[in-house]
Amino acid sequence: MNDIAIDPGIASLLAPHSPRELALLESSLLEEGCREPLSAWRGTLLDGHARLDVCRRHGLPFQVAEIDLADRDAAVQWVLVRQLARRNLTRIAASYFRGVLYRMASKRPGVRSDLTSGQTARRWASEDVARVAGVDERTVRRDARLADDLDAVASSLGDGFRRAVLSGEARLSRKDIRDLASMGDAERKRADLGRGKRRSRPKPPPRPKAGLAARLADLWRLAGPEERLAFVRMVDIEAALGELMAGA
Repeated sequence: MNDIAIDPGIASLLAPHSPRELALLESSLLEEGCREPLSAWRGTLLDGHARLDVCRRHGLPFQVAEIDLADRDAAVQWVLVRQLARRNLTRIAASYFRGVLYRMASKRPGVRSDLTSGQTARRWASEDVARVAGVDERTVRRDARLADDLDAVASSLGDGFRRAVLSGEARLSRKDIRDLASMGDAERKRADLGRGKRRSRPKPPPRPKAGLAARLADLWRLAGPEERLAFVRMVDIEAALGELMAGA
């Protein structure tokens, strides 16, 4: 089944492998072949993206097992649960996946017919995700806030930013991500004020702390050309990087 499709939205949710993990995987596949089938839903790959890449590059044969799922949302949830079972998952990636699961479960219509309010739906969702992930409900709700913040920043900086955070390469904490999400909102307001004649000079947004600036410098080194372009358009981040360059 060489015409298997890749869904970019699903692929962006996968925790990236480290270079060492990819090297070991490639060595194993070249030596032993692809013994475990890839998992797909209606021809769309759900699990085995790294193996598929290696097999295609080296012309290795592989098998595909179709998973019977109701719809795309169910497929995404299946992927997230599989990701949470990974032993080498970073803490922030596990939090993000739990948050996305909660977000999907709390907004999914028709799952429970006895729900009488949105609050009840959210409570049931947090209980369900907490049970699956082995954490408490409060943790799940905090994770949902993290997922919202990370997705908000990734909408500006691209999927590469999200992958760097989930892999741990970016070394950003929950607070760092929340700060970046807030910077995005402030920057949009400043851009809106810049259109037309200004009536007053807006108050500049707070400057990032030194610790965050250092982490942003690490992220800059990891970013590609398009992500760097989006990166420097954010006024606060540009100022932080300017300070680092001046002190180099």
